[in-house]
Amino acid sequence: MNNFFRLLLSAACCCLASGAIAADMAAPSAPFVPPPTWTGFYIGGNVGGAWDPTGGYNTNCAAAGDCTTAQTTLAGVAGGLQGGYNYQIGVLVLGAEAGFSATSLRGSYTATDGVDTLTTSADYFGTATGKVGVAVGSLLIYGKGGAAWTHTNNSDFNTLENMTFTTSYWQTGWTVGGGAEWAFSPNWSVRVEYALIDTPNKPTTFTSSAGVSFTAVMHQQINLITAGLNYRF
Repeated sequence: MNNFFRLLLSAACCCLASGAIAADMAAPSAPFVPPPTWTGFYIGGNVGGAWDPTGGYNTNCAAAGDCTTAQTTLAGVAGGLQGGYNYQIGVLVLGAEAGFSATSLRGSYTATDGVDTLTTSADYFGTATGKVGVAVGSLLIYGKGGAAWTHTNNSDFNTLENMTFTTSYWQTGWTVGGGAEWAFSPNWSVRVEYALIDTPNKPTTFTSSAGVSFTAVMHQQINLITAGLNYRF
């Protein structure tokens, strides 16, 4: 009889041990996932909306001769590519970024003189900026600023002279903005950003097919709200 009880006790111990091992195997502990680091190169794309409250013309240019002032806001969409490098020191993230975008920013309206019909089309812009941000886990909040370049086409139809005057030019200015970026995987992140691109007043010559010309002062002020996707190497 004693041998029988010993046998039952041994069997029970074996069952308990097997159950504990099975439980350990069925519920393994979660692997440790280190917090993301923002150090490294990245490349990505963006798309969003753009507007220019100046209409592409200086609204205070009475001394510029045949200056034609704007009375409308240009609007359109914009999209392009960006790439750069970040370096993280604790929660501080420093970086540099370059971008190039195309835009449908366009408007047509009658000038305040009631004679000229103006059409402005900003078709390209580029930026080169420095970045400073703060990393909170997978979230990066940053500001940026630097140089900007815009390419614009303009036309002016004068109803009294029955002539169309055109010009096309690059203009250099500055940009400032900021945004938030979230890393949803080790290599991929999404971001939302606002940026302002402003170019100084630029005297620009408009010329007709007949060789007649006049000068107007141009001023680009592009506002952008974009969403983007980055791949981090």
